[in-house]
Amino acid sequence: MTHSAEPFPPIPPPLPGAGEPIGAAQIGAAPIGIGAVAALPIAQAIRFCRTCGREWDAVAQTCTACDSRPAAGSRNEQARQQYDVERRSISSAVWLYFSLLAVSIFTMIVITVSGEKHTLALVTFAQVAMSLIIIAWAIKDRALLRGAFAVPKIGWLALAVPVGVVTYAFAHGVLWVLHAELHVPVMNAAEDYQGLPNGLLLGVLGVCVQPAVFEELGFRGLILPSLQRALTTFEAITVTALIFGILHLTVLSLPHLVAMGWMAGWLRTRSGSLYPAMVLHFTHNALVLASDWYGGSLLW
Repeated sequence: MTHSAEPFPPIPPPLPGAGEPIGAAQIGAAPIGIGAVAALPIAQAIRFCRTCGREWDAVAQTCTACDSRPAAGSRNEQARQQYDVERRSISSAVWLYFSLLAVSIFTMIVITVSGEKHTLALVTFAQVAMSLIIIAWAIKDRALLRGAFAVPKIGWLALAVPVGVVTYAFAHGVLWVLHAELHVPVMNAAEDYQGLPNGLLLGVLGVCVQPAVFEELGFRGLILPSLQRALTTFEAITVTALIFGILHLTVLSLPHLVAMGWMAGWLRTRSGSLYPAMVLHFTHNALVLASDWYGGSLLW
């Protein structure tokens, strides 16, 4: 059998651009051969970050999404700084309180040892000492008082007066029951001032003005915002009210002092100003002084 010799078909010319890198514009415009796939630039491959899982910019050396977030070390440093702020704030509040408590305890001991002689002089000494301590602390931690002396809406000042009347009525009722049922001795807030020249004026200054201004500055102006940096507002108000009551070293008066302190803290945080708390405190103590001055003795 013989075979006829037929020529092979002609070899087609090469495709345009075969063997060269193919960009996005060429894909789909012409068939891609093996050589063309091998020639694709590596930078054009889609990559994903192993940390955040987001698509990695093909021309970037690092993940831009991760770079835009603070590093773990930076976050740890921020947490440490926040902890230091809270620790220093709590420490300052504790030192202020125990400084005031030390003055109160010292005065109580001296009054007891001296047989309650010179009581007014010793109480005045304690008030002056506490006022100076609070002023020094207010200068040192003046940042805590930012906005504390802003004038509040008139409604908050008006509300503070009846709240002071309510806390006074609560105190009067509780202590009247204790005196009637348990024969608790009655203390008179006015007796040390009666008989003195300008005694009523001195009584207003010593019983009403000094506590309303300086105790509120110390407790609701400095201690309360210090505690708010580490506690919730409710917790800070409650703790401040408790230690405020303890400062007076009178167990029987603790319930109404805590109640008054809690309401003062509530007014301070809700109004944003110290003035309503001062008005409440002044109203409460003024009613105590008036009651004792005009014959209705009240243990406070």
